[in-house]
Order: sequence, then C-alpha cells, then structure tokens
Amino acid sequence: MAHLLIVRGLPGSGKSTFAKTLGFNHFEADQYFVNDYDEYEFDPRKLINAHEWCQAEVFYALNQNQNTVVSNTFTRIWEIQKYIDYCVANGHTFNVVTCEGDYGSIHGVPKEAIQRMKDRWERYPN
Repeated sequence: MAHLLIVRGLPGSGKSTFAKTLGFNHFEADQYFVNDYDEYEFDPRKLINAHEWCQAEVFYALNQNQNTVVSNTFTRIWEIQKYIDYCVANGHTFNVVTCEGDYGSIHGVPKEAIQRMKDRWERYPN
C-alpha cells in the first residue's frame, strides 16, 4: 500500500515548496490552473473542478501504490476528510502536516483573504 502526506497551510506558508522536496507524486488544486505555457490562470468559477481533479489524481496515484503528497490550504478538517477516509478504506497510510511559514503568496492572494482563512482555521488533532 501507499502513503499519503496531506500538507495544509495558509497561502505563502511553504506548502508547495515543502511538497516538492519529498520526491513523491505531488498534487494540488493550483496545478489545475496552470496553462500549457506554465502560466497560472486562476478562475474562481472552476475551483470545485480543480479540487475534484486534484482528489482524482491523488486517488489514482494511491491506487497505483505510489507515495503521494497533496498540498492545499485545507483550512477546515472536512476538506481533508475525504482523503483520510479514502486511505483508511483502502489500506493506505497517511499523515497530516501543517506549514506555518510566512513567505508571501506567489499567486497574489490578498491579505484580507488570507486573514479570513486564518480566522476559520481548524487545527488537526494529530
């Protein structure tokens, strides 16, 4: 069976940078918005599609017994619960880690939006 590392944190906290150092398959919803020219084109109307794509990619990789990391903001526990439930149901192991750095958002997320995310943050009981 495979291992899933769930990486959560506010925008600019170092999630993607950390995830890329692990050598696992790496998926995050932001990848959905990268075009063929490697340019980031966020469209909030497609956010649900982005998360569905991300989840499908993670589940596929786990089904191939490939260690995988998924990194998204995941401010609320319910946002990671599908990943946890999938691992438990299919015999995969998982860990949840939180990035808490403050390196600035590379996608230009406004400070007000980051504050709203911070205000609704739910701690995962490791």
